[in-house]
Amino acid sequence: MKLTFSKIVNETKRTTEMMLYGVIGSEINGHDFARELNWLGQNYDEIRIRVNSDGGSISQGLSIVAEMLASPARIIAQVDGIAASMAAVILAAADRVVINDYAKVMVHSPYYTDDNGEKIKTLSVKDQKGLAMLKDTLVTLLSKRGIDKEEIGKMMRTDSWFTADEALTSKLVDEVIATGRKKELAGLDIKRLVALLKDEVNNSNFLNMKQLIARFKLADNADEQAVMNAVDQLETSFKGKLDKLVNKLIEAGKAAGSITEKNEAAMKRLAGADIELFVDMLSLDKVEANPAEETETGKKPENKEQNVRLSDVVAQLAAAAKGGNTGTSEKDWDWFQKNDPAGLAAMETKEPEKFKKLQAAYESKFV
Repeated sequence: MKLTFSKIVNETKRTTEMMLYGVIGSEINGHDFARELNWLGQNYDEIRIRVNSDGGSISQGLSIVAEMLASPARIIAQVDGIAASMAAVILAAADRVVINDYAKVMVHSPYYTDDNGEKIKTLSVKDQKGLAMLKDTLVTLLSKRGIDKEEIGKMMRTDSWFTADEALTSKLVDEVIATGRKKELAGLDIKRLVALLKDEVNNSNFLNMKQLIARFKLADNADEQAVMNAVDQLETSFKGKLDKLVNKLIEAGKAAGSITEKNEAAMKRLAGADIELFVDMLSLDKVEANPAEETETGKKPENKEQNVRLSDVVAQLAAAAKGGNTGTSEKDWDWFQKNDPAGLAAMETKEPEKFKKLQAAYESKFV
């Protein structure tokens, strides 16, 4: 499934993160968000929904609430900026709610607004039922959090705003996260806080894309599809190298007697599923590094590394597949000059040894 609102946080622990940033019904399609949440719930154990929203569509918000309640995954809601109106209802549907120390929550009785944002007083029977359903849902969810129904009634009489600490005291959230930005952000008006955090997320996404473009040495105007194509090529290249390694290890296993006609097919399947376990099952601690360099007498050349651990070979390939460090620096002097000159300048003061090494490597090209 193409993920629109989500990013994978930890594949091993099966955790993922969704961004509920914006007005539900206009900036965020709540029905699409719910469908994505449904898919994630079937494939991940924990889903964190980060919220910075002043509410929006009741019907689309209820789609999200229904999916949160039905999801087999553990749902954590995190208030990054504000969670107001319909977004507050979404908070209440989570298994756990946390809030940044500068953030705010707003609870009130639901109502419909016109195109000018004015409250609509004359409603159809259908709309009246929708509001009654939402109010019942909010009361039920909040009461399950341990909030007295009489207190809920007081909250819903008007627009009740809560700071992070007040939300914790009122049992609207379970934990306040210390961010170090409380002094900077707690005093901002609501609209400015929402806009600032949106800009920070957008800028972060832009910078991440720029880093990927630089990493794959693409054109500066490369789009997301170009980056995806580069990733696909990398995966194809790695798979080809891994297949060659597996074939060599199969032959080594046959020679050692750990792979036979009966188990060869099973061992190949194991290699595709878990290469490290496959190597362990071969029962080969070492493999000759340079068998082609034998002398005519059958002896290996002296003063050369004779053996290399198979586990080291696998580890190098695994690191390459994950974009890890393979022993050489990916970010050289040229990279910093082009992509992060400020970082290079800071490195001269904060990491002088690293700076000198990069500079020396760069200057050696002209000697």
